[in-house]
Amino acid sequence: MAVRNHLLNTLVLLGFSLALALPGRVLANDAADGEEIDDIIVTATRLPRNIMEIAGTVSVVTGEDIERQVASDLDDLIRYQPGVTMNTNGRGGNMGFIIRGMGGNRVLTLIDGIRAGDSYARGPVAQGVDRFEVDDLKAVEIIRGPASVLYGSDAMGGAVILRTRDPIDYLDGDSSYVGVRAGYAGANELAKFGLSGATRVGDLGLFLQYTNRTYEEREIAGEGSLNPQDGESHGLLLKTVWAPGDGHRLKLSFETMREDNDFELLTELSSSVFESLAEDQMERSRVSRQYDWSTGAGFADSIETHVFFQTADGLQHTAQDRMVYSFFDVMNFATYFGEPGLRVSDFEFNQAMSGVGATFTKTFTAGGTEHALVYGLTYDAIDTERPRERYEVRYSTGEVTRDIRLIPGGALVFQGIDPGPYFEVFPNRSFPDTETRRTGVYVQDEIAFGTSGFTLIPGLRYERYEMDPSSEGILDISGFGFGITSVSESHTSANLGLIYDVNEEVALFAQYAEGFRPPNYEEANVAYLNYGVGYGIMPNLDLAAETSRGLEFGVKANLDNSFVSFAVYDNRYDDFIATEVIGLRDGITLFQETNIGKARIYGAELVGIVAASEKLEFNASIAYARGEDEEDDVPLDSVDPLTTVLGMRYSGAGDRWSIEPRITLVDAKDRVSAPDVVTASSYRVVDVVGSWNIADNAELRIGLFNLGDEKYARWANLQGLPADDLEAIARSQE
Repeated sequence: MAVRNHLLNTLVLLGFSLALALPGRVLANDAADGEEIDDIIVTATRLPRNIMEIAGTVSVVTGEDIERQVASDLDDLIRYQPGVTMNTNGRGGNMGFIIRGMGGNRVLTLIDGIRAGDSYARGPVAQGVDRFEVDDLKAVEIIRGPASVLYGSDAMGGAVILRTRDPIDYLDGDSSYVGVRAGYAGANELAKFGLSGATRVGDLGLFLQYTNRTYEEREIAGEGSLNPQDGESHGLLLKTVWAPGDGHRLKLSFETMREDNDFELLTELSSSVFESLAEDQMERSRVSRQYDWSTGAGFADSIETHVFFQTADGLQHTAQDRMVYSFFDVMNFATYFGEPGLRVSDFEFNQAMSGVGATFTKTFTAGGTEHALVYGLTYDAIDTERPRERYEVRYSTGEVTRDIRLIPGGALVFQGIDPGPYFEVFPNRSFPDTETRRTGVYVQDEIAFGTSGFTLIPGLRYERYEMDPSSEGILDISGFGFGITSVSESHTSANLGLIYDVNEEVALFAQYAEGFRPPNYEEANVAYLNYGVGYGIMPNLDLAAETSRGLEFGVKANLDNSFVSFAVYDNRYDDFIATEVIGLRDGITLFQETNIGKARIYGAELVGIVAASEKLEFNASIAYARGEDEEDDVPLDSVDPLTTVLGMRYSGAGDRWSIEPRITLVDAKDRVSAPDVVTASSYRVVDVVGSWNIADNAELRIGLFNLGDEKYARWANLQGLPADDLEAIARSQE
């Protein structure tokens, strides 16, 4: 069944910022308008390099790009990155990045070099990655393809590196800075207000930024609608940077982001649920210390060390006025099919993370070759928990119980089924509280062979992964023949890059990269039984780690007035982890995370930029991908359809104003894993963003999105849905 005419309502977003420099001039970004591509410095290889010096594809979204695109969240931030997308959940928000068809916890997200919290999606209650304030970001680097050698497990599909702003990003010389930001988005009634301040006192730089947002559910001008929502977020970033000279720099950071969302869950209403209200909270807080030292020693030219502690907590609170079945009494017929009552659920997903790391760099010459060596070690400790609490209140008597029935006891009696075991006892956990420890040691060398134009980049990483669950509070599934397990894995991953500089403007590159991802706390040890629906999810004591091997070839050209990058890639995955049916026991269908075998994703990407003049620039990017489940010989649904983004940017006299129209073209998606899985038709979306410098220290930015009022739904939100689930398809619209 093809999906047609899903509508993303036209979004109008206004952004206004006012800055006051005392004294001196304000630098909004390190980069000035019209900067050449190869001057953009990225750190994805743990060395400062420009795009031409990287043997692979790394996408960069600069702070200027974020401001120009009037991005309000992570999803907006990657709006014009073909091959990179994000799936969303109405209640859980943005669920995580998808890079070249790989998503979820197979793509690693880092904030200032520190592993961010996981997303969680199991059943109807999901919690995403909306724990970052985009106004705090000065750059986002996206590594496309396996990145386990430099960044460890969970970077099997790629990595997204978020870098927050520093005092120097706002200061010129010894000046101070005060800024005010305000914005409005019509699609979800978003109102934003922000304050920024930075100053320098001698060798000490100080920076503070606060952002507040209020918003509602996104409107859908079509047959679908989202649950009514009232949300608010608070983001705070504090930094101090002390640079006393002699190659020393100490950076202390505190960052916190909190979201509070109230929902009226109309999608849960039924003949037995009369009202369903939710209050959700998500919060991430980080304290970190980074110390950089330019040593000049024999073993390293520079050392960067970091220590951090971070928490990422989510609570989803639901209160339902409904029929409750937990007070069933076989001797009281009035209880056979339920009574009016209240059901209250509190489901959490919490992670506490701490870690240390050190990165060493060294350049040297040996045997006619020049070396840029980077090596280091990391240690991360993560405690993860998923507590679940639920109770029901009987309106007629005020009686409270935590032994919850999901189906009427009378219905079981009339079928001749003993209703005794058909309830769930709370509080419980859907997987054990788990301690995870990751220890990694890595090395990578850039070897330039004289004036030949060849640079060889080998790299290795050894990683030790240990996961220890606690059995306290989890469901006893021993009667089904299952138990929980610890996981202890070690693995060595390798990569090998090659760059050949044809001349000063053109470079060919090739890369082989390996990925590694052991089973996590949930995949190995989820233990859940739902007697009401008749299914259970069992642990897997023999689950193996996923691995990947990726090949990429391409060419980059940085000419006088243009930049072009073209790459083809082929990524292969072994022991891929997916959910499968493993049998039927006592009327319960049992599922389990298993290694399904091999998968393959291959494709091509093209990026081009042409500066026709100092004022006019054209840009284009195209991404094509194809995925195969080689075990079952069916397509992989996670791969996006062919996507093209075309744009131009024109700046007025003195750069006082600019306008930037873009069109996104998405091909039909009709190659799916099964005939009963939804497909999607092609669509096109036209956006226009612009800016106007009202005064030297005041700027207005405007974004008009989906000017043609095109009806569509992104594939990331549609994939995997049954073709006949029209309500879910309608809710997948943007």
